[in-house]
Amino acid sequence: VKQCRKYKCLYVSLRGSINTIARHMKVIKRYINVARKKEIIFKDPFLNYTIRSEETHREALSEKELELLEQYRQRSDSDEIINAFLFSCYTGLRYSDICNITKQDIYSINRKKWLIMKMHKTNIEVRIPVSTIFDGKALLLSKSIPRSRGRIFLLESNQKTNRGVKSILKKIGIKRNISFHTARHINSSYPLKIRNLQRLLA
Repeated sequence: VKQCRKYKCLYVSLRGSINTIARHMKVIKRYINVARKKEIIFKDPFLNYTIRSEETHREALSEKELELLEQYRQRSDSDEIINAFLFSCYTGLRYSDICNITKQDIYSINRKKWLIMKMHKTNIEVRIPVSTIFDGKALLLSKSIPRSRGRIFLLESNQKTNRGVKSILKKIGIKRNISFHTARHINSSYPLKIRNLQRLLA
């Protein structure tokens, strides 16, 4: 129990959330159980320790809010943040992956365009049909950006990007607490729903 609490204190010092700590502790517990079954260890350090988690409310953009963002982009000058945010809405990609996308990551396969890349967080390759999802809006957006080499989206730090997102949302009358990460969660009625991609991108 003492060792478990030490691990928890370590994660807290690294500014981990309650649910992040719980996820890591469950992984440790799983390996502890494997070690006990193989008789590598005999005592269970989790015997009198409870892994705690909390329910969280996940913000999600509505289709109406997505339309407002698209309208804002059309009437404003080319903006790195709004371009990247909308691309994340269309593809479900994380901020860290959006930062690394190049036009060379978009391939033609059977007359359709696919974004093929390795996820920064998991190192797993994903294939996203950018010419199909959201009526090909992701592909059109990428084509509208004149850079032919290097990264498509030139974003600053996550913190500064989030401030930019909040500023844009305020301008168009969206007053909810939305961050760049929220772009991955959309209540959509498109045939290929973004949450199906989330299963691939988790």
